[in-house]
This record gives sequence, structure tokens and C-alpha cells, in this order.
Amino acid sequence: MNADKFIQDMEETRKLMHRAKALWGEESQKRICIEEMAELTQALCQLQRGRSSEEEVVREIADVFIACMTCAEVFGAEKVGEAITEKLSKYRGAVESAENTKKMWDERNRFK
Repeated sequence: MNADKFIQDMEETRKLMHRAKALWGEESQKRICIEEMAELTQALCQLQRGRSSEEEVVREIADVFIACMTCAEVFGAEKVGEAITEKLSKYRGAVESAENTKKMWDERNRFK
């Protein structure tokens, strides 16, 4: 799926998450999110030991992503969206700072 299609489908996805919350309830959606995150943790740990595959990890990431989107409906999608924007801004700053530090380090050690 390309990025444009993903963005285009987000409103339909949000409606689906709202329906899931209404159908199964908020507490159930929170519990499912916890379970899916645990399954991703397990898949990542097993991958490090050679007992899982990247495909399994990818499937678990998808499950967690879906569960988190449903939890965003539980806690308020707008509030979660604002928090994501804030967190991404901080993350962007951290990455840019690390890139600048690495660049300076590389320039200092170029002739050693």
C-alpha cells in the first residue's frame, strides 16, 4: 500500500476503530492492546534468538498498530494526534542533534 492510499483510508480506518470500540467496549480494547504489545515483545525477543522471523515481527507490528489506533479512539484520537505531533517534533530534534554530533565527530577523525 502506498502512502497516499494509506492516508486516504485513514478516515475509514478511524470509523472502523470507533465501531470496534462501540462493539466490544473500551476495557476490552485496552486489554487487546496490552496483549498485542506483549506478542510483539515476544516476537522481537524470539527474533533475536533466531526463533522467529521478520515476517512474524511485521505481522505483530501490524497488530499493535491496529490495537493502538483503536486505543486512540478510547482515549481521544485528537488528543493522541496532538501528542504524536509533539513527540515527533522532539524525536526530529534528537535525530538532527545526533546527526550533527556524528558529522562533527567524523570531521574531527577524518585524518586520524
